[in-house]
Amino acid sequence: MAQFAAYIFVTPEYNFGIPASTKNAVDYLYNEITTKPAMIVSYGVQGGTMSSDSLKTTLEGMKLR
Repeated sequence: MAQFAAYIFVTPEYNFGIPASTKNAVDYLYNEITTKPAMIVSYGVQGGTMSSDSLKTTLEGMKLR
C-alpha cells in the first residue's frame, strides 16, 4: 500500500457509521497510508453521509489529506 500516491475508500453505511471491517483495515494500514491524499465514496439508506463523515474524521486523525 505504501507505493501508491493516494487512496480511494469505498464504504457502506452501517448503523450510522463505517463497518468494523473498514475501520480495522484502516487501523491495520496506518503506518503505510499516513499523510497521503484520500477520497471517500460511501453509500447507504441516507446516502452514506454518516459513514463518510465518520471515515473522514478517522482519516483526518491519521493525518491523511
